[in-house]
Amino acid sequence: MQGENNDTNFAQTAWQVWLLYVAYGLYYGMAYGTANALVADLTPEPLRSTAYGTYNAIIGFLASFIAGLLWQGIGGWPGFGPSAPFLFGGSLALIAALLMALWMPKTTQGVNS
Repeated sequence: MQGENNDTNFAQTAWQVWLLYVAYGLYYGMAYGTANALVADLTPEPLRSTAYGTYNAIIGFLASFIAGLLWQGIGGWPGFGPSAPFLFGGSLALIAALLMALWMPKTTQGVNS
């Protein structure tokens, strides 16, 4: 039932919700700008606004579709519940961080060189 206070809820008090919003804001501030910069770098200037729209539409559709499947399932499959999309996203972020740490090219020059 919605609004129940049980052990499956991550945030059970107002300060926990605010802390999660702060953490999300930090993530969003770091990730969104770099994603937009990548789209700008990969797209010719006359097509940049189309590329931004396409990128955001695809990301929004995929995120909503995957979250809905994980949360409520499809057909006869009931899904995993409300925490599943968040755990899935966190797992993907952890995998991405590990892959980046392992595969990033090592530079021997300084930043200002």
